Amino acid sequence: MSALRLCIALLALVLAGVPVTASAQLEEEAARQIALAQKDLDDGNFERAVNSASSALRLNPLLYEALVIKGLAYEKLNETMLAYSLLVTYEEMSRGMVANPAVAPALERLRKLIGAVASEITAQAAPTAAPEEDSADVVARFEIISRRNQQDLYRDLNGLLAAGPAYARFRSQSRSKGDDFTFGLASIRWDGGEADIDDPAFTLILDSEKLVMKARSGASLEFGDRQAEHDVQIWFDGDRVAVRVDGAGFGPFESRSGAAGLSWFLSLEDRARAWDFEGSTWAGSLADGEIPTGANSQSEEVTELTYDRFALPAQLREKTRVGKLPAMEESLEIRVTYDMICRSKSDVIIRVADGREVRVGRDIRVRGAAKMPKMNGGFRCDGSPEPVELIFGEDGSVSGTVAGQPFPKSYPGTRRGESAEVRVRGDEALVQDLSFALGKRAATTRRFRAARPTE
Repeated sequence: MSALRLCIALLALVLAGVPVTASAQLEEEAARQIALAQKDLDDGNFERAVNSASSALRLNPLLYEALVIKGLAYEKLNETMLAYSLLVTYEEMSRGMVANPAVAPALERLRKLIGAVASEITAQAAPTAAPEEDSADVVARFEIISRRNQQDLYRDLNGLLAAGPAYARFRSQSRSKGDDFTFGLASIRWDGGEADIDDPAFTLILDSEKLVMKARSGASLEFGDRQAEHDVQIWFDGDRVAVRVDGAGFGPFESRSGAAGLSWFLSLEDRARAWDFEGSTWAGSLADGEIPTGANSQSEEVTELTYDRFALPAQLREKTRVGKLPAMEESLEIRVTYDMICRSKSDVIIRVADGREVRVGRDIRVRGAAKMPKMNGGFRCDGSPEPVELIFGEDGSVSGTVAGQPFPKSYPGTRRGESAEVRVRGDEALVQDLSFALGKRAATTRRFRAARPTE
């Protein structure tokens, strides 16, 4: 039942978050969206009906008929619980007014499908809620995406969001391998309802097993929970693209130099689902490797971590048997520190249990699901101790310092099937005082704060 409460609460947020006093221009546009939604419902284009009705509600929350159209459309899409919640909310909000004659028979049909659950939903209808944060920077919103309406969404999206730096967010789910949901920026030609993709700046593909990023460089990121729903965020600054999947960062990746006439596109296979798409222009940069955290209405946990520390043998050389490393699978953050002494070409490889790895030698190389571009700032190998700290962050990031010089964050993604490892290479290499600090959250009151995309 918690999902049902959330559904109704989200609806209340939409109704509460829009100013009641709408200008004549907004009212006119809302009326146009209602007319489009009704026509789509009548024509059997239920996905478009949902999106148009949602647009009308955002423009004028007093257009309760939009709730009816959404409820009837969701009924046709077999979203029974959501349909019932919308129609019950309509009954509560329009009490004392002339009711839409389609509502009562629809509720009766839905009650027969969901049985006793219906009475609990009815008792929860139309809750009060605080207004949602201003999200005027979002220029494109689609509540539901399907294969059937993908060409219409292509036209609508590119009419609202210019081909260039942008931020997008959506939720997706695929039932099996190969049931792809694809999003990207490319030259597009439509042939019989199918997108013919040429010269992409980047393409992001998700199915039940993995995420694949295709750009000038790219990689695939395997999902641990097959067929799960995923929250996906994408940032594109014109030259690089980065993503967060369920909060974990991946990238940035350098995009290709696309041809003229690029446009945004969304495409789905039959058993792929995507919904709650939002897109906006974005003025930020990914040049420093940092991926923004969070989005409007998303909370970021700020509860402090506590650390357990594990020290390895006092000195490690190339042929030293390291032995068993501490269990780190449940750790949220891992910090590794050591001192390196070398006089010739040498390197140290540290890999944690999720497959993220840092190799420090004359340069710094980070890898996981993807091999990130190598970075300057490695060992001098002048015979003096060179302290190193590596941070494997909770959000999928890798960063640190070598001999007092920081190297920037990158997000290589996790690599399944790997195990933790410490390896020293170099005839004269000596590693001293290597230790792991494994961070977890204590069983105490958890604290959160709201976050927005950073620019």
